[in-house]
Amino acid sequence: MYTQMIHTGPIDDSLLRLQPFHISEHIWNGAEDRVLKVRSSKQSELRGGEIPTTIQDLLQRTGFMGMAQISYFSVDNHLISTLVERWRPETHTFHMPFGECTITLEDVAMLLGLKISRPPIIRYATMDWGALVQCLLGMTPPESMLTGGRLRMSWIDRHFSNVSEHINSQEQLECYTRAFILRIIGGYLL
Repeated sequence: MYTQMIHTGPIDDSLLRLQPFHISEHIWNGAEDRVLKVRSSKQSELRGGEIPTTIQDLLQRTGFMGMAQISYFSVDNHLISTLVERWRPETHTFHMPFGECTITLEDVAMLLGLKISRPPIIRYATMDWGALVQCLLGMTPPESMLTGGRLRMSWIDRHFSNVSEHINSQEQLECYTRAFILRIIGGYLL
């Protein structure tokens, strides 16, 4: 019976200029495996794990329902450690025993159920961010909650934690849904 040995190191390391500093170098030199402690995701304060039925239709129409359904998952530290060992920043690929592979935008869209069919936003936006938040969420945050174009998630959690406060009109419900989507993007997608 023929047994093929898989060489764990790079066949041609000319591209791997960062190899002496890469975690795989320590492993190939016989150092003990280490498991990375990953910052774990936690359930959003925006909702108690359930998607409010009143916004499910709006989430479906915006294309975020799939993402909202997988909003929380446990992190496998061993899997993340293994992927870090195989990621090569020089080539932006994973070096697996079967060859090189990478994650594409299409892969992410398929896994998260997000639509990527429209043109990307590619220009720098300068605007009155407080006015934009007022227009989209129906209330203006204090300046301390806005840093440039960044809105603190704690402000969103404080003002949009209970859907029952936002069901008096369709406009309020749409504002709540926008806040919900913003929490998905800013809270655990990124």
